[in-house]
Amino acid sequence: MNYLSKIKSLPAILLLFATLGCGTTRKIQEHVVPFLDTLVSTTIEQIDASPLSILHQPTVVHLPYHNNTAAAATPSTWQQQLQQRLDTLCNQPLFSYTRLALCVYDLTEDAMLYSVNAEQRMRPASNMKLVTAITALDLLGPDHVYTPVVKSPGWGWCWDDEETGITDFGFKGKRKAPDMLYAESKPRRLGDILIPMMKQSDNMLAESMFWQLPDTAVAEPTRKDCAAPVQALIQRLGLEPSLYTIADGSGVSLYNYLSAQLLLRLLQHAYHTSPIYAALYPSLPIAGVDGTLRNRMKDTPAQGNVHAKTGTVTGVSTLSGYCTHPSGHQLCFSIINQGIPSSSLGRNFQDQVCETLTTR
Repeated sequence: MNYLSKIKSLPAILLLFATLGCGTTRKIQEHVVPFLDTLVSTTIEQIDASPLSILHQPTVVHLPYHNNTAAAATPSTWQQQLQQRLDTLCNQPLFSYTRLALCVYDLTEDAMLYSVNAEQRMRPASNMKLVTAITALDLLGPDHVYTPVVKSPGWGWCWDDEETGITDFGFKGKRKAPDMLYAESKPRRLGDILIPMMKQSDNMLAESMFWQLPDTAVAEPTRKDCAAPVQALIQRLGLEPSLYTIADGSGVSLYNYLSAQLLLRLLQHAYHTSPIYAALYPSLPIAGVDGTLRNRMKDTPAQGNVHAKTGTVTGVSTLSGYCTHPSGHQLCFSIINQGIPSSSLGRNFQDQVCETLTTR
């Protein structure tokens, strides 16, 4: 293609970008999802602002498949119907001024069902506990025994976790040293610690588990030593560890940055690793039944069905876990709402998504 033809194609390129919009702020005019693969790669040649400069490096733009421009068709499968409902939810006015990442994966079919902003770095809040729990189960196993102890605050801790009501350093237990924030007197099995840690979103138990991760040969482990096994697992799962920031084990820190894709990949790994799943699944709050989900999704198809970890700090609300679709297919999902003025806005959206995932 010569220079003149590139310039002539500029209006078309600009029109394409205007049509795609950004994130989930676009309005979807038609629903088209004739296949399950959630991403379509389109190569677009970028043109620099200067008319004398042409960038020859193409950019691969990943389009969530509900942006696909194929001919519209009436949804015929439960997957297509589900995707259409999620399209509608993702076009709420809320997402014109807040950020959303949403992934839904069909574990039974081993296929992505839905994806919006999957790779965006976002704050996980207490969904960080999923990362800590799955890494600890993978590395140490549910029968590992230790005494929960937390000696110092994490990196960038922000004590506004609404799930546990912590407004200070939250000291609990018997203080064994002046600088100790939390200490238990007896050793406990890791699998048993998971229950209160996940059901009640206990930050101190999560931090104590995080500090069990470093190699025992390290005499005075640092936060980076704790993060290293997490990063190693991320790499094993086929993702790039440097794209994420592991600041603590509980999600209290606002320096944590993960993605919905990473949380989904961890949930998949747990599901396909029997010892991990057997310990993790019973520890997750159950919608409308117990833990931090006890008052949510009551009298809906999601009640008793959705098993998921919540997360809440100011401006952030998250929910990631498992559910079963009426078709019998087992699903896992991750939802991150960021920049929300009220955590209830995020929770309401998440509940709507879960109700959609559990309705025929």
